[in-house]
Parts: sequence; C-alpha cells; structure tokens
Amino acid sequence: MRPAPEPALFSERSDLDGLPFRKGAECYLFTMPAVRLEELSKTLHDYIAEAKPVPGSRGAPAGYASGADYLWARLSQDSAATWRVPDAVPTLVQILQAQDTPYRRLLVRMLSSIHGEWAAEALARRAAFDLSPLVREEAVYALRARHEKDYRRILLDALRHPWPAAAEFAAEAIVNLNMTSAIPELVSVLDQIGSSDDCRLKSRGNERTMVVRELVQVNHLKNCLLCHAASADRTDHVRGLVPDPDRLPTTSRTVYYRGEGLFARADVTYLVQDFSVLQPLVDGDKRVRHERFDYVVRTRSASPGEQTEQLDKKTDSPQRQSVLFALREMAGADLGSDVRVWERWLKGETVTAASQ
Repeated sequence: MRPAPEPALFSERSDLDGLPFRKGAECYLFTMPAVRLEELSKTLHDYIAEAKPVPGSRGAPAGYASGADYLWARLSQDSAATWRVPDAVPTLVQILQAQDTPYRRLLVRMLSSIHGEWAAEALARRAAFDLSPLVREEAVYALRARHEKDYRRILLDALRHPWPAAAEFAAEAIVNLNMTSAIPELVSVLDQIGSSDDCRLKSRGNERTMVVRELVQVNHLKNCLLCHAASADRTDHVRGLVPDPDRLPTTSRTVYYRGEGLFARADVTYLVQDFSVLQPLVDGDKRVRHERFDYVVRTRSASPGEQTEQLDKKTDSPQRQSVLFALREMAGADLGSDVRVWERWLKGETVTAASQ
C-alpha cells in the first residue's frame, strides 16, 4: 500500500481547525476496494444521468413513472453480485444520499436487500439523519429485520449529536425498534449530557477548557481538495475532475469523469461527512439551483460568551429531551428528568417522578 499524501490544506487554513480529519493509512483505500468504488461510481453516475434526461427537471425516461423507477430497473437488471453485496454500500450511500427523496427511498430499498453490518449501519444513518419522514420510516422498518448489535451504536451516538434533529430522529427510531435492551445505556447518556448541557459544550480531556461541538456545512463541489488528495497521475483510482466553482456542471457525469484540469482522487479521503443534503440556492439572477452540502461536526474552543451562556442555562437541551422521550416511551412511565431517579428504577426500586 502506498502512503497517503498529506492533505494540502491542513497547514494553510486556520478555519479548518477542529474538523475531524483522518490521516495516514486511516484515509487510504486498498487497491481492490478502490477499483470497486471506481467501477461502481462511474456506473451509478451514468445511470442517474440517464434517469434525469433534462438536468433539474422532474421528467423521467419514456415508460417510467419517475427517474427513481428507471434507476431501480437499471440496478435490478445488473447481476446481484454487483449491487446487492456489502462492498456496494459505500458507493450507493455516497451518491444516493444527496439525491431527491425518491432516490433516497431507493437507497433504503437497495440497502434492505444487502446483508451485513455495513448495510445495517447505513440504514441506521438514514433513520437518524435523513430529512424525509418517509425515508426515515422506511429505514426503521428495514432495520427490524437486522441484528440490533449492527445498528445500535449508530443510533445511540446520534443522541449526542450537536444537531438536535438527529437526536430526535434517533430517539424515535429507538422507540419504534423497541430497543429495550438499550435502556441502561440511555440512562447513562442522560447522565453524560447533564441537566444543563446542550450537547455542544464539552470539557477537553482533564482540562477545564470548554469546547463547542458544532455542525458545519461544506459545499461538496467547491471543496474537493478539502476531503480528497489531488491527483496528478492518470493511473490513480477514482479520479474526479475538480470543477470551476464559478461554473459548476449540471450533471454528475460531467462533474466526475470528463473534462480537463485539476483532478482529485477519492481513494484518499480526509474528511467523511455525517450526512449530505441537496439544498436549493438562489443565484444573482434569482434562479434556483440545487447543490450538495456535506455536514460534519467540528470541535473548537468555546468563547467566553458561550461559556457564560452555558452556565446560565436552566432548561434541558433538545438532545436530553429526546433521550427522556425514549426512556418514557419504553419504560411506560414518566419518571421526570433526574437521572438518579432513573438509576434507582433500573435497580428495581419503586420510584415516581415525585421522588426527585
């Protein structure tokens, strides 16, 4: 395995401090997975381009109700060993998670047909991070056929996510999946979050310095070299054209595989998003276009004002409220918000909310 090149931007931009960058072998794909990603991503981008005959339109190829239906037919025509296997999961997730709702429903449908931990984790991420209630519902339904151990950590970690909606969605998934075995861990999470902690401010190790965990967005097409290494060799795997930020292409086929200029290599990935969203943007001519944004969590030092605000908080954070919701629903009782009461209840003691 060749050593992964160091990211060019690390030492040049102080605004990148605190982002969860990966380094060394951790960010490098071995040859076979890289070749597989290259082959599948090219094919999937071509299929999506065929499914959307007119960029930005809602039209579909003749004979199909929607582009997503066409894509499903194309994927189904291929061998089961192409798309219904664990090593297809990274490609399906990376490309389809930033598409419209019908394509994300298709993603869930494809993941439902793939066995193994990778697919279960990807379904759990749809359940915790997707903006569509329908996609989340279908992801949870698919998880009912999976082993809880394969998706448990994803949902529990989402309860601590600085984006409150992720905690809310994860709590709903935990309840709908009836994860009663996770109740002790939910009580532990309740204790870790704390009664006044908004799940953003954390102490750094044993130091008393306060840090903020916050959600940041990255424009996908304008930050290729933030996430990937530059490619100067045509033999590099998963090479993609770095587009001109002032003239972004309108089709994924054009973005990734055609043209002249600077290329990036996706077999070296420094930054992995928690989730991605296709968002509308209005240009100077008031025309609406949709661009992909990737979301990650960074950790930075808290300002004096943020520390003071944290100390003055009197109400539970949204994340803590989500954990309490899951506990109340699965316990069948409202024991209040004091973690000590819930700990006593876990020990089998008779307690009520009034015990606080």
